[in-house]
Amino acid sequence: MNKTILQFILCWIICLFGGINSSLVSANLSQILDVFLLNEPESVRLFVASIFNGIVLIGWSIGGVLSGLFADKIGRKQTILILTTILSILCIASNTTDSWHIFALFRFLSGAMVGGLMVVTTTHIAEIISPEKRAISIGILANSFAVGIMVTGIFSASNPDWKQLFYINALVGVLLPLLFIFLKNSELFTNRNITISFSTSSEPLFSKTLVLASLIFGAMLIGLWALFSWMPTWAEELVPLAEANKTRGIILMCLALGGIVGAFSSGFLANIVGRKPVIQFAFIGLSVLSILVFYFIKNYTLASIIATGGMGICIGLGQGTLSSFIPEMFPTKIRAGATGLSFNLGRIITGVCVFFVGVLVPFFGGYGNSILAFSVLFIVGLFLMFFVKDTKDTQLI
Repeated sequence: MNKTILQFILCWIICLFGGINSSLVSANLSQILDVFLLNEPESVRLFVASIFNGIVLIGWSIGGVLSGLFADKIGRKQTILILTTILSILCIASNTTDSWHIFALFRFLSGAMVGGLMVVTTTHIAEIISPEKRAISIGILANSFAVGIMVTGIFSASNPDWKQLFYINALVGVLLPLLFIFLKNSELFTNRNITISFSTSSEPLFSKTLVLASLIFGAMLIGLWALFSWMPTWAEELVPLAEANKTRGIILMCLALGGIVGAFSSGFLANIVGRKPVIQFAFIGLSVLSILVFYFIKNYTLASIIATGGMGICIGLGQGTLSSFIPEMFPTKIRAGATGLSFNLGRIITGVCVFFVGVLVPFFGGYGNSILAFSVLFIVGLFLMFFVKDTKDTQLI
């Protein structure tokens, strides 16, 4: 088998496990809260739920930034090996505690590992794939995260034992021998000019690019994570208690299945029309569908299920294209660090915003209204896209 293809497959599987890890709490939130806070009032449960969802994003942000910087110093392969090892250990450790505080700490650290893996694997694939195949390959790589979410949704809809998901997620450690043997740092990284950094004469260009990339990616993430974290709970409240678990799983599967279709298609579309038009279409679609579901429909119906799938497609298109668009903005010497910063500076804000989605539920009058309020950021992201250049056919340096 071609060595590049084998490396791509290994990175794809790692990102799949990242998708499982990132969605397993939101897919099983009620059951997890029952373990730690069974007899606590709803206000306490809502607060802790916000912490569980928000702290993962904050951990993801910190891990993504630091891992990108480490990968620029010690190598993509070395960083991926370290992060994968720690993530596997944390998945097992998460099942050993009866304290929600310790569980939240493990979620924070797991988020850091997943965030780092998403940045470094994306950067690595961008560097080893030819320009004409780069967008397609990274779109398919982003697809793996959605597949992981769908696995979580299927499992959660059919199996109430959420702890088994953590053990399944720990199997990412099985990949370590293969990663050690077959993963190789790219020639671009090996031959990089290590004397260039953010402090060179090109700093103004990279500073502006970095700010715009961070804001655009952050705008997508705020609404995206509000959807994935709180839409299952929104749907759960609209059905009888006996159907709640199944409904949460269906919503997650619709988002994930749509994400798979969107991410898989993103690279092909980006190669035809360019990166910018695809991302702009995704922002427009998410804005329109959010208003449709949470303002006009407001109920769990067939129409809302179809619209949920449409949201998933737009998420896949946006995330898949952004995953190739942002690494192409920067040179190899700073690519992992700049990509990590771009992916995760906005994610810090996202973590805070997702936390406030839970806190402000009573203020807005329900989960749907809370999500709708934050989906305004999709329009902001659309506006910011007018200030960046397309990177179609860019040759990495």
